[in-house]
Amino acid sequence: MSRYSMIVSKIFYKFAGFHWVVTILSTMMILALYPKLPNQVPTHFGLTGADSFGNKAQVFILPVALVMLGVAVSSHLIDKQFPDLTILNTLSKSLLLAIMVVVWYAIVIALVTYYRLTGMSW
Repeated sequence: MSRYSMIVSKIFYKFAGFHWVVTILSTMMILALYPKLPNQVPTHFGLTGADSFGNKAQVFILPVALVMLGVAVSSHLIDKQFPDLTILNTLSKSLLLAIMVVVWYAIVIALVTYYRLTGMSW
């Protein structure tokens, strides 16, 4: 298990660093798109597309959520809670890796949708 644990730890810390790049780029894109967004924007996306709408100020929830997730994964809370290279440590890091990937996917969908709403062309 220790070889797998070492691989997961290495990937986890690389993803945690990359997460801050995603956070900064997403925040910059939201700030650039915000003035051109309509007053009502999609705030939730289901299998069939946007299924909930809200005020355009709600787009700032995305960067706040990314910062919160970044703090959770970069503060070494897992290593403080569970000794490194243990099963619980590895499982916790694996779960957070999956959460990061899902959140990044959702961010891409949201940003592409907001970009299209501005009427700007690629």
